[in-house]
Amino acid sequence: MKTWTTLLCVVLAVAFATGVALAAEKGAAKAENPTAKGKVKEVAADSKSITVTVGEKEETFAVNAETKVMQGTEAKTVADVKAGERVTVSYKEADGAKTALVIHIAAEKHAK
Repeated sequence: MKTWTTLLCVVLAVAFATGVALAAEKGAAKAENPTAKGKVKEVAADSKSITVTVGEKEETFAVNAETKVMQGTEAKTVADVKAGERVTVSYKEADGAKTALVIHIAAEKHAK
């Protein structure tokens, strides 16, 4: 009986430790790629940056060949992003510069 109790405790401890490790890893992934939600103010003519109004603040994100642009499940290009559209930008920050990883264009609201 004592052996079964010990075995059960070991299994529960391993399961708990695994769950904690996975939660910490998931939290670290979120911290690595922050997001910003707002309205597009401007897309640079050369399509190398996008400025988004987030609350009362404007944030500018560099755009490169690795930046993905999505609207729903459809792939788009930076040229498809227009001023006034609502977007969510997933980005990375290095040396004070923000580079867009993924730009999600919000679906258009249809008038009823």
